[in-house]
Amino acid sequence: MAANPLDNQKPEDLVVVTVDSEGRFSLDANTFLSDEELLIAVKQRLARRGQDEAYVRGDRAIQYGRVVQAMVILQDAGVEKVGLITDPLPDE
Repeated sequence: MAANPLDNQKPEDLVVVTVDSEGRFSLDANTFLSDEELLIAVKQRLARRGQDEAYVRGDRAIQYGRVVQAMVILQDAGVEKVGLITDPLPDE
């Protein structure tokens, strides 16, 4: 099944948790957050934006458990819909 692109979404309108190659969480490229800090930050962003969806982008090198942990934190923050952001597969 093909994934749907987020072409019609502005990046600044999305709540995106990035899990880097070391398993660290961030909402902004240069700021890493603990699990608790991430929970609080996501709650604040959801309240400001009046939305209930968020996305997780994970580095290919990380253990899948960190992606699952990000999804759990998002759900604990009140996110109703969690999506995954992936890079397109290379052409073969």
